[in-house]
Amino acid sequence: RDSDNTGRLGAVYDVINYNNRLYLGSNTGLFYLDEDSGVLTFVEDSQGQVWDLKIINNQLICGHNNGTFLVDDNQFTKISDFTGGWVLQKIPEMQNAFIQGTYGGLVRFDLKNLSWTAQHLGVKTIPVKYLVFESPYVAWAAHAYKGLFRVCFNETCDSIKSFTNYK
Repeated sequence: RDSDNTGRLGAVYDVINYNNRLYLGSNTGLFYLDEDSGVLTFVEDSQGQVWDLKIINNQLICGHNNGTFLVDDNQFTKISDFTGGWVLQKIPEMQNAFIQGTYGGLVRFDLKNLSWTAQHLGVKTIPVKYLVFESPYVAWAAHAYKGLFRVCFNETCDSIKSFTNYK
């Protein structure tokens, strides 16, 4: 129970408790731990890098190397093809609207009637690993070695007005 001597779990990047299971996102995929038996179970079709796990409206969302996925029990269903879902943040003062930092820039997610849509914001920016909102229309985005950027969105947050580097 204390260690994974097989190495199949790999390096863990995110952990979340969802529906009485402890989910672990790692560089080898998504796993869950049965707390009663201590058995670690691989979520089918999730092989690859798991970056981010979030619960939104009682749904488990997984940011992954191959896109973004909805996790339901042992089902792994793609909701976005935009690769490298590093971080998913709710847009302040907007209901069921989110911005995700990915390998290819920023993606807008909307949840309507339990169905997800994803739209790239159209401006090729930098890979965005970290994202924090300052206000409903302004966010700060960071990359490990390219620096810090201030992102200004339009009033509906479906496009980027400016992307300024603060070296």
